[in-house]
Amino acid sequence: MSNYQELFSDSEDEERVVLYTFARDLNESGAKETVSMTAEEAFQKDRHLHEVITGRCIPYGDYDAKFDQKPDIKDLYNKFELSLNEAFPNSKIIIGNRSGVLPCGLYKVSFRFWIRNHGYLKTPPHCGQYVQSLVNPILSKHGLEPLDHQPYMKRQNMGLATHTKLGDPRILKIPKDVDPKLTIIQNTENENYIDVKLKSNKSSELKRHLPEEFESIMEMVHELMPGVKYDGYKENKNLKSIFLTKSQDQCPIHERTHAHNRNYLVYNTNDGRIKIKCHDEEEVN
Repeated sequence: MSNYQELFSDSEDEERVVLYTFARDLNESGAKETVSMTAEEAFQKDRHLHEVITGRCIPYGDYDAKFDQKPDIKDLYNKFELSLNEAFPNSKIIIGNRSGVLPCGLYKVSFRFWIRNHGYLKTPPHCGQYVQSLVNPILSKHGLEPLDHQPYMKRQNMGLATHTKLGDPRILKIPKDVDPKLTIIQNTENENYIDVKLKSNKSSELKRHLPEEFESIMEMVHELMPGVKYDGYKENKNLKSIFLTKSQDQCPIHERTHAHNRNYLVYNTNDGRIKIKCHDEEEVN
């Protein structure tokens, strides 16, 4: 007598359980723990989760712009939505909103988008190259700034839809008729592979030497954060990102010591403007 039915009948009927990787905020200083859970658990049990993306991902991106006063959000949203429709025709486009007033007093317009029924990319850097090449020229045509280039690191944390950062009340809102599971960037089920070859960009490589023009900049930095050291820089056209080592100095933006994040500088060689930036979103000029 065959044991096939006893051994296999139940397993064939079982629903496949898919686990995704998230980082959970532990405190407002940026400390996180990595957890794995289903999509259902992520949207029911927590409100301070970030996706941890290191591999396959659907097209996604962030649009950020800062203003002294609250702008015409509806006009910006309509232009942004129009741009995405031009870039991704015949695809399902989901747009989230996390706009609001920052602690520094500026109003930040912050849109997140997810593209479904279009395909998936190999890694966040592949996604960034592909998405920015399609979207940025269209944004420019409509008078909007380019997409934020920061969300496409090799290991990328992205705040989950309907969630907030611990200590930050701004919720990443999505339309009520959208299934939140569709906003999980790691969820590439039923999507076809988009083959993108990463372009070699030597200008984006980290350079360790200290250019003479940075010496006066570091002197100013040391007045705010005496313990940091220069760690190299990358350049992208007229913008140079200057990286600093981690220290026990207080972040001049949040007035606390970060558990993990490090401050960095953005130097605009066109106008000489220098910004001290923080991965927790605000900046100091």
